[in-house]
Amino acid sequence: MTYEDSQGSLDNNYKEAKEKDPEIFRQSMSALVKAGVRVILAEWQLYPRPKDRGTHTGTLADLNIQYLGGKDGKMLQAMRDAAQAGVLHVVANGNFTSKTPHIGAALPYFEPALEDSWLAVSAGAGDNDALADYSNKCGPSRYFCITISDSMVAPTSTVNSKDRTVEAGFANHNGTSGASAEAAGIMAVMLSRYPYMTASQARTVLLTTARDVGDKGVDSNFGFGFVDLKAAMNGPGQFMGRFDANLGAGVRDTWSNDISQVALDQRKREEAE
Repeated sequence: MTYEDSQGSLDNNYKEAKEKDPEIFRQSMSALVKAGVRVILAEWQLYPRPKDRGTHTGTLADLNIQYLGGKDGKMLQAMRDAAQAGVLHVVANGNFTSKTPHIGAALPYFEPALEDSWLAVSAGAGDNDALADYSNKCGPSRYFCITISDSMVAPTSTVNSKDRTVEAGFANHNGTSGASAEAAGIMAVMLSRYPYMTASQARTVLLTTARDVGDKGVDSNFGFGFVDLKAAMNGPGQFMGRFDANLGAGVRDTWSNDISQVALDQRKREEAE
């Protein structure tokens, strides 16, 4: 769902797009939590941009306007409530060619307690080690952000307007919506591979086994880098803090990755500057 409001409110004076009211979003999110869902995919992008879109660059100041405008609204509160219930949010960073994600993907930057429940996703340019030219960058979300190729094939259907017949097939899809959908599917694989982990722990494994591209370490363009599912099958690549793996009686597993804390050390240095 997309909301647009030059004044900064996500709940009031919005331009209707795919949903009629933020209350629908809140109720839907609540129902998913009650159903026991562990991962929620958010492919939408939250506006606003500044009034003069021609000068929009996706600066931290722009992101702050979004946060201040939406922090008391139902949409962001619904995401908070789901996170506090143990749900992992996989959120598309957006397709504005911005230096920052939209506020739905960047909320933990303002509210760090939510970070373990967030996975922000940028889109890579096909098989190249570059961002797609439309993709928002990870920016301030870099420590909970990952990049996935924007090339995916998904089922599609076409309705014939004359006889109303439906033709099913497959088509290529891209955008950060496509990339985040891949990420959500990968998270399902991760939770199957590591049934003893929480969604947050499985997310840490996915982040810390990513293939580093761009500037060395975690960076503002790609976050941790490109997803490497093969590496993620072999346990965490780094620890970002305490990691309690409760396998249970009779359960065994092998983690074969070399485990470091490079990103944790980088973050401590940045926060000390």
